[in-house]
Amino acid sequence: MADYKAGMRATQIARKYRINESTVHHRLKHAGVEKRPNSMSEEQIDVARALRADGLSYDRISERVGFSSTTVRNMLKRDRTQTVPQPLFPSSRPLR
Repeated sequence: MADYKAGMRATQIARKYRINESTVHHRLKHAGVEKRPNSMSEEQIDVARALRADGLSYDRISERVGFSSTTVRNMLKRDRTQTVPQPLFPSSRPLR
């Protein structure tokens, strides 16, 4: 329980103790440990987006929002593709 509360992921704990990841989840649930969210909230994405715009690396952003740098990168990439439409024909000149 201490490892999870200290920030280790269930997969890391399972490897450390050479047990199945589902066993880790079962023991956490049985002990009444509140699980961390699986995904970033909209507020965390907004913070990450602002930090990225300020030039911070994904590693630095991950330290601030509490998710791995891979999750931060994926969420920002997903967020960008959903909110910023890309032109069908990128060009500096308008179509005629």
